[in-house]
Amino acid sequence: MDIEAFRKTYLPLRDKLYRFALRFVGDPMAAEDIVQEVFLRIWKKREDLTGLERPEAYCMTITRNLSLNHLKDRSRQHGDLDTVREPAGNLQAADARMESADEVRRVRAAIAQLSERQQMVIHLREVEELPYEEIAEVMGLSLAMVKSELFRARQHLKIKLSRHAR
Repeated sequence: MDIEAFRKTYLPLRDKLYRFALRFVGDPMAAEDIVQEVFLRIWKKREDLTGLERPEAYCMTITRNLSLNHLKDRSRQHGDLDTVREPAGNLQAADARMESADEVRRVRAAIAQLSERQQMVIHLREVEELPYEEIAEVMGLSLAMVKSELFRARQHLKIKLSRHAR
């Protein structure tokens, strides 16, 4: 693969890989580093990747693995320091912004109660909009397992969020 093929095939995935890494690590600088490492690894293996059938799934898998490694390293060094981040919403009124932030907290709290696998499947499907087949490839699961995990995750979220709506 030459530089032009790399630019056309892999560089357009940058934002998606960044969001995926950020979802895991919660740190913009670390997510950026992870994406750079993904691109570096792809470039180093460029000759082996010619004709790769699903480059996006391949990149997402590398991103997932590097993100998990980062979290393991961080937890060994610092313990778990995750914080909830809220969107800014500059144009909303203060009360609407508080209501929106409260809803975001409820959704994130409900998602946090899912298993790690269900969280990842939800993210890949609902945020990254990957097809089931690519999710299966990224996650190393069967297609039936992806559908099952997604169904269970959605059911859990539906129940948790409907309790708060009452």
